[in-house]
Amino acid sequence: MAKQLKLLGILLRSLCVFIGVSCTPLLAVADDQRVLVLDEAQAPFNLAEYSSYLIDPVAFETTWQDRLQLEGLIGLPATSFAPVTTRKIGFGWSNAVHHIKTPLVNPTDQTQAWVLAFNQIAWGHKVAYLVIEGEPLPTEPLFIFPDVEPWQDRDRFQHIEFEMPSNGRGTLYVSYANNSSYAPLSIENAGTYETRRMVSELRIYILLGLVLGVTVLTVSLLGVLYQRVAVFYALYLTFSTFHLCYVLGLFPFIPFLAEYVYPIMRFWWAAFALMSYLLFQRSFFATAPQVPKWVGRVLLVAAGLVLATTFAFDFLGAPFEPVIVWSSVCICLIAANGIVAIIKRVSGRWFFAAGCLMLVVMLVPLNLSDFLTAHYTYEEAATVFLFGLAFEAIALSCAMFARVRELRAEKEEALVAELKAAEERRTMSERLATAAHDIQQPLTSMKLAAQDNQKQLDELGGAIEFLDEIVKSQLTGDGIEHKPPSSDAGEREEIELNVILDNLKTMFTAEADDKGLTFETVPTSKIAFVNAFALMRVLSNLVSNAIKNTDTGGVTVQSIADEDRVGVEVRDTGPGLSPEQLSKLKTPYHRAGDYDGHGLGLAIVEQLCAENRFEMRVEPNEPQGTSFQIWLPAPED
Repeated sequence: MAKQLKLLGILLRSLCVFIGVSCTPLLAVADDQRVLVLDEAQAPFNLAEYSSYLIDPVAFETTWQDRLQLEGLIGLPATSFAPVTTRKIGFGWSNAVHHIKTPLVNPTDQTQAWVLAFNQIAWGHKVAYLVIEGEPLPTEPLFIFPDVEPWQDRDRFQHIEFEMPSNGRGTLYVSYANNSSYAPLSIENAGTYETRRMVSELRIYILLGLVLGVTVLTVSLLGVLYQRVAVFYALYLTFSTFHLCYVLGLFPFIPFLAEYVYPIMRFWWAAFALMSYLLFQRSFFATAPQVPKWVGRVLLVAAGLVLATTFAFDFLGAPFEPVIVWSSVCICLIAANGIVAIIKRVSGRWFFAAGCLMLVVMLVPLNLSDFLTAHYTYEEAATVFLFGLAFEAIALSCAMFARVRELRAEKEEALVAELKAAEERRTMSERLATAAHDIQQPLTSMKLAAQDNQKQLDELGGAIEFLDEIVKSQLTGDGIEHKPPSSDAGEREEIELNVILDNLKTMFTAEADDKGLTFETVPTSKIAFVNAFALMRVLSNLVSNAIKNTDTGGVTVQSIADEDRVGVEVRDTGPGLSPEQLSKLKTPYHRAGDYDGHGLGLAIVEQLCAENRFEMRVEPNEPQGTSFQIWLPAPED
């Protein structure tokens, strides 16, 4: 474990150097060489290289007043203090009181002015004493926090100036207690400290402004496409910004809230930021239908548990470790969601996955900083997070641009398909109207000729009459365009179903014989009260489709009945229809087989059934084929 932590510290130091964070390399210094020679040319000095530490045996942050006092520390043997062997002074999550001892030497003939910098915002407890050899013990501490007055310095990172006499030797004692056992102490030149802090703060403000500019653009783009997604991402950015401003000491009112108004507020900011990002991912996946619904439920539960663990830590006194453990699980979940986006081929998946990976890289050091305070500072981790926030926002913006392009392509394809379908409908309507006009006169002549020999051509005249009615309906515009159901779509009359069945037999027997099929109508004595012409059109379309889609066997038409209704059934021995095929066949110009025709049959049937209150049922015709049942309204209707 020690090797892994050391490797993590090296990686983070390399990253910090890359982004401009000031950090001093760790030197292996023997115990007898742990004396800090205050040479201005070598400043600033990281006190971890020159200090020893002692963990107070009885005192904790909650019992700060019971700690070892200065006299007790001076009276301890030198072996009571162990050398600090890590890059920073930090001992992980613990609220024990720690005592730091650092020998100082001024090798010059002049009094030197130095700054003891704590390099952290005002939190926890701390006190510092400077004991000069040959001088009485100090009666007042060099620095103490909290004091009677709150910390008022413009620089939110606590520090204090002190002087070392010429050729003087002394020992700096610093006692502190905070949740992270964290004290990245340094000694710097008094004349350059303020300038360094100002430059560092200005660099952070500029970086924060750039990050906020990028993220505002991302939120705006999200808001155009998905408002709920944009809301959760904006909340994530808001809480993350508050947390970073607190850690980095930016905008005094933010640290004031966390220091004096509600000391645990920084933990809630971090928890709300993580919750908002999980809910952002859930909302983002909700826009992608190919992502399973259970992924969103898992993210919702994870966000709820973040809230629950933080609540237990703050209000129920639960240990902090479960908060860190569950936060780590959520970080792994965020990374897994990037993989889900790639597998499910979500729009902009590569950019989304890159953003998830970047967030994981940002959150891991920040999440573990309270436990790895000896290897890097919380401020370094927060600065890394700030850089990562910009890259993550850029990646998400690219994902949204990819989504916009995909939506545009989908709309263009849909528009082209709609225009093509409209053109086909217009062309087909023109063809139908022309064909109807051309055949109307020959049909009329055939009908007049049939009247001369009425006895022999009775059946032929009925068929021609039916065709003539269809032509008239086409010429008056009663085509395939869908119309709302109407209670007076046609005149209803009492009719024997045998008349309909005989007409069907006359019309389709020759066509069935030509394909080598049998066509049978079963005689019946049932009577119906319907629009006979509409029923004839419905059944003729169904019989025509059945013959066209049947290769062996035959087609049978017969009457059916239940307690209060009668109907007609058309059964065939064709290949049958699946529900998906049936749904497509109800769409105009869609055909089930490879035969001449325009695919209008079932579309016309569905329209006529709606207009005349017929009920159409489709069932399999065991062992093979399809059964279409047309149930007619009861007479009292």
